Amino acid sequence: VVAQLVASLRAQGDGGLDHSALLRAVERLSGAQV
Repeated sequence: VVAQLVASLRAQGDGGLDHSALLRAVERLSGAQV
């Protein structure tokens, strides 16, 4: 699951961010903002 999130982040140009980028990916998938 994490590998898929990281791949998604890279595809959207956020691959260089730290672990907070994982939260951004979850927000995008859920449609909610944390």
